[in-house]
Amino acid sequence: MLMEINEIEKKINRIGDLTSVVEKVCENGFQADEYMAELNEMQRLATELKKSGYRNVGQFGVKILDVVKLIKKYNAEGFRQKDAMKFKAAVDKSVRAYERLPKEEVKE
Repeated sequence: MLMEINEIEKKINRIGDLTSVVEKVCENGFQADEYMAELNEMQRLATELKKSGYRNVGQFGVKILDVVKLIKKYNAEGFRQKDAMKFKAAVDKSVRAYERLPKEEVKE
């Protein structure tokens, strides 16, 4: 079943609001304990988008999930310099997935 467009837009906008958390976590050396509630919300929204029924929206959800999972992993295990490229690639992929989202409403 396809998710309604306005519901998708709300979830994408909320993820956009939460992206500042990703920046704060990065600046904080991936110590994310104080941001876990926001990261969990971001993960939940991304999971819902992944199951939206729309290909590009689903791909965006998957890429956001990758970023959140890496942050949680680095929070638990520590961030090593060799992890920098992997994280940058995950963020770049999420940005590209966002850019592929439809920008205009489909008129019926």
